[in-house]
Amino acid sequence: GGKQVRAMQLDALLIFIEPPSPTELLRRLAARATESPEQIALRLARVERETKAAGDYHLRVVNAQVDDCARQVTTAIQAARMELAKRRAAGETLYPGLAALGF
Repeated sequence: GGKQVRAMQLDALLIFIEPPSPTELLRRLAARATESPEQIALRLARVERETKAAGDYHLRVVNAQVDDCARQVTTAIQAARMELAKRRAAGETLYPGLAALGF
């Protein structure tokens, strides 16, 4: 996801939300009981790949407590919006990637 957004040159805030640990992710998935063991195995493999790309994001947030995680994400989005508003007011073209796509 984030790699595709970067490729489009969108001036986006990329936030990587991750579980506290693979063990906790497995516990959460098992507690939900919404996926088969095979689906959980595939998801865990995908998480491992995605975590390797987390350095490409602007912010990493560990979802240990949902309220804290949501607060961190909300604060980051609000700060990014304020920065974009300043840049827009200064006349900057914020989304050159969209112009290349004909928007």
